[in-house]
Amino acid sequence: MPMPPMPPGMPMTPAVNGGARTNGRGPQGNGRRGQDPERGIFVRPFAGFGVPAEFDPITGALRANPSEAATHDGVYGELGGVSVVFYRHDGRLVLRVGDRTVELDGPVGVEWGTVGWRTTRFAVAVGGAVFCELTYRSVPEEMDIGALVRAVVDDPVRRAEIFAG
Repeated sequence: MPMPPMPPGMPMTPAVNGGARTNGRGPQGNGRRGQDPERGIFVRPFAGFGVPAEFDPITGALRANPSEAATHDGVYGELGGVSVVFYRHDGRLVLRVGDRTVELDGPVGVEWGTVGWRTTRFAVAVGGAVFCELTYRSVPEEMDIGALVRAVVDDPVRRAEIFAG
């Protein structure tokens, strides 16, 4: 199957590494780059659709940035037409759903599961109050960012380690 053409403004990938690092190590040499307040957080598409992007946690904007493809601090996707970004920033695990943001290190509960024929429900509660609730057409669990968020929040070890470098 032929590759689709590159979108305008996106650089072509060099055929032979072009001097790019292939070991996943950033300029600091440990596989992580320091989070620069002037730059966004580098995220990749969760289900493989899309391109690596720079995420602005203040505005919620995603901007394509394939130059940082080897490193990332989170993933992004969509649930029922709503943008979802799951990431670590300043050492805290964070979820942005639409234009709302919640830290996941505190008293947070996540529900995810089938509620009808080909229908999935994803809900986040903070301290017992509903933060968000989305109902959407089901996709395979391994492609559903809501399932990932639920699995991570339910597992203290995974919660501490994901995107921690």
